[in-house]
Amino acid sequence: MVNLRRQVAGASVAAAIIALVAVGCSRKKPRRRDVPTRAEALARIKPISEHFPAEGIREVVLFTQVAHKAKVETVAAAKKIVVTGLPVYDHPGCSQGPPLIKASKSRFVLTRVGKTLGITATGEGTYAMHDVELQHIVVRVPAGVRVRRKARDYRDDIVTPPSAERLKARQAIASSEVIRVSATGVRVIELDALAALKARLEVAADSNHVTVVARKLSENSVVGAFWRVEASPFVTVTTRREDSKLVLRADHERKRDKHLEWLYDIVVKAPAGVVLRRRTRLPRAKDRAWVLKMAPRRTWSAALDGIRGLDIGPNIAHSKTEKNAKRVTISGQPIYADTDADGNVAAIGEASALRVVFTRRQHVLLLRVVDVEHGPGRSSSLHDVTLIEPGLPATHHNGNVRGGPTTN
Repeated sequence: MVNLRRQVAGASVAAAIIALVAVGCSRKKPRRRDVPTRAEALARIKPISEHFPAEGIREVVLFTQVAHKAKVETVAAAKKIVVTGLPVYDHPGCSQGPPLIKASKSRFVLTRVGKTLGITATGEGTYAMHDVELQHIVVRVPAGVRVRRKARDYRDDIVTPPSAERLKARQAIASSEVIRVSATGVRVIELDALAALKARLEVAADSNHVTVVARKLSENSVVGAFWRVEASPFVTVTTRREDSKLVLRADHERKRDKHLEWLYDIVVKAPAGVVLRRRTRLPRAKDRAWVLKMAPRRTWSAALDGIRGLDIGPNIAHSKTEKNAKRVTISGQPIYADTDADGNVAAIGEASALRVVFTRRQHVLLLRVVDVEHGPGRSSSLHDVTLIEPGLPATHHNGNVRGGPTTN
């Protein structure tokens, strides 16, 4: 009972304090003569300014809390793009708060991505009793440069740019020959890199060498703006021979929430008959989904002539029915996962031997996934499966039956 009374008393005191603050901020009292007006306070704040060379820039994107109020001025012969604004610490609607003062931590950050310049206001925010924002923004650009305004969402520190813009920035980094080694006796190439699952194999019939061509990228996120993409001086590729297998490993790759060092757009050139196996070591367990997005998809299909039912093996999900389909089609990502001693996924690779087998038994078509790479510490599966068929009666070996038994 005593504890309850203390809790009630504490709640009453807190409510009284909140009420006093609210009344103090809402009541209109005569302004003291020593308190400057809003216009006078703004006049005392020194504006901040940033500039960037205008050569090659075709578009400017402005990310600020009041981007819609920004003024754009066109200067025909300007060689620089200039942005100015007032960094303001404000108490809107509260006559008892301090006057407008300069927000010392607010500034503009300018980042170029291809032909686009991102201008971001940092240090802004909306709080319970005050606002921090860059006001009276003016953007001066040369003729022919387009300016777009985007309001900042301060619930998220990182605003990822459109994928097309980031892709253009990556492609602007020239490809380079990363490594070139002898292919004598090589039958299998194992590539271990963050983007290994997207790597391409090209046949170099007249060559007796294995060559890796890729872009070495360093990508850093800028708070609220674009990703800065530039050439990486750190990423290298090391080689190791294991009998007829050549292991290519990308070293000094890193992935963090705001930083990425990696080989991108990898092309492996090798003589005819050489097989490429792809593998990615996970930087962190939560990067599994990010890596799986790069895994290639494969498709298998079979005719339905005379077929009246389906016998669908485990791990094959039914997701789409097309009444006029004349074939049954299965697509998915054949992958394997290597686990460490604690059972955590340490690496993901392409299960090149995994395949789907169709078997006819009278009027029933059996669908099975055959995985010959299963072993200790490794499990293979067909990930993100899509099955397309005309809605025939089917038996699923996960216990589900649609349309009755199909064993006849």
